[in-house]
Amino acid sequence: MAASRAAVTSLTVPTNEVSDSNPSNRSRSVFNGATICSAEDSSESEINFDSISERLSLSAHSRRYTVTEAATNDYVGIFRVDELDWKNRSVRIGLDITSKKRGQHFSYDIYFYFLDYFFNQCGLHRVYLATLKTNKQAQGLYEKIGFTIEGQSRDALFRNGHFQDLVW
Repeated sequence: MAASRAAVTSLTVPTNEVSDSNPSNRSRSVFNGATICSAEDSSESEINFDSISERLSLSAHSRRYTVTEAATNDYVGIFRVDELDWKNRSVRIGLDITSKKRGQHFSYDIYFYFLDYFFNQCGLHRVYLATLKTNKQAQGLYEKIGFTIEGQSRDALFRNGHFQDLVW
C-alpha cells in the first residue's frame, strides 16, 4: 500500500496540537496526546532498544521511534522507518501498537503526524507499507489516510503455522 504526495494533500496537522513538527529537530514531539521520541534517545520505553539503537544509529536508511501517551507516559508502541531512499524520495513505514493501546485511535494520529512530516518537511514523494491480507482493520485505516493497495505478495510470511499473503 502506498501514499503519494497527491494522495494526502488534503491532510493537515492541527498546528496548535504539535509541539514540534520535525522529529529530527527534537527527540520528542507531542501530537494529539501521544509523545513521539527517537528510540535512540529514549530511556523511558518498556523495551530494551540497546541493540536496535546501535544497529540503527549506523544506518542512514532505518529509524525507530517510541510512542508514549503524553498524559500518562504509558508506552503505546514503535513507529518504524525503513528503506529511506532520498534519491527516489520514498520510504517504507510501519507501526506496532501494544495490545493495551489498540482501538484508542493512536494509529491514525501517529500515521497522520509522520505522513505530514515526510511529505511536507522532508519532501518525499512516496510512502509505502505492507500488511497481512487478512488484517482488514489496518487496511481500512491505511485507506482512510490515503494509501492504496498496489499489489500482493503470496505466501510472504509464515505465521501461526501457515504462510500468509501480504498486501502492499
